[in-house]
Amino acid sequence: YLGKNKASKNIVEKSLELQEGSSFVGTSVLAYSINLLARCNEQLNNLDEALEQYKRALLVRRRVLGRKHLLVANSLNNIAVYYQVHNRPWDALPVFEESLELLIELYGEMHPEVADLLNNMAQVYEKNAKYDEAMGIYEKSLDIRKKTQGNTHPKISATYTNMGNLFKAKKDREQAIHYYMLAHNIDTQIYGDIHPRIADNLINQASVSTDSLDAKRKLLQRAIYIRVQVYGNFHPLTKEAREALNKENNPRNSISSYGGYGASIVHRKCF
Repeated sequence: YLGKNKASKNIVEKSLELQEGSSFVGTSVLAYSINLLARCNEQLNNLDEALEQYKRALLVRRRVLGRKHLLVANSLNNIAVYYQVHNRPWDALPVFEESLELLIELYGEMHPEVADLLNNMAQVYEKNAKYDEAMGIYEKSLDIRKKTQGNTHPKISATYTNMGNLFKAKKDREQAIHYYMLAHNIDTQIYGDIHPRIADNLINQASVSTDSLDAKRKLLQRAIYIRVQVYGNFHPLTKEAREALNKENNPRNSISSYGGYGASIVHRKCF
């Protein structure tokens, strides 16, 4: 397990120590364990240690596997995601680009791994208000997903949600609701009517809806009902949905500050 506690870190450190002293453990397993230790340190906010371990895993893989290997691309992705999550976007982009170049060399442009990485890159641009650049990358990722995973894959829904959040950030309600609805339709086909993703999407829709206050409340009431069924009455996410409904009891013209659920899915590659 990778909880935010020292016990999990100690377990991984002990495992790594045993692996490093054994001639029977392959380097892929060793690099995987180094990545796990990096994640533990990242969760414990030992950020310098975490980054060094991600870089060490990359070096191990390059030394043994060469530069042209999926696991090398995965390690590059992990380093880039670290920079992305810890607000170093312009350090992240060149590493993402290096990983993207390698993935395309390995698989060609039309591959789900390429789509995952493009999604990560788009989020870097989006979080820095480079909306046109982000949208172009999301569209490319979406095109790859449709051609390789079909039109009703969960990651296509997630990409639509990301697009909706992007337009919400731009205060473009019409486009935001368009993409939220596309995501909602896919999620309903996949999961049915009672699922956390459905509740997330209903809240997203309510946050940008131009319909009547009563219509927005119905969306939020439905989301609350789903979260109660899934999580129970006293779960933080159920409470959060109720708080969104309370905010709508004070009508205003601005886009609501709640919502944005289900987006910003960062694709880490532990292996």
